[in-house]
Amino acid sequence: MYRLDAVDAYQKQLVKQIEVASVLPKDHHNEAYLRLTSVNNKF
Repeated sequence: MYRLDAVDAYQKQLVKQIEVASVLPKDHHNEAYLRLTSVNNKF
């Protein structure tokens, strides 16, 4: 069984280019916010 992903296909010259489409608008300023409040490594 062989696996051929997009990069492998490009390197073997089976496709001319790889294009990635974004699902977010360019000026999207509502980024995810994550805050770490504490860490405890005691059991």
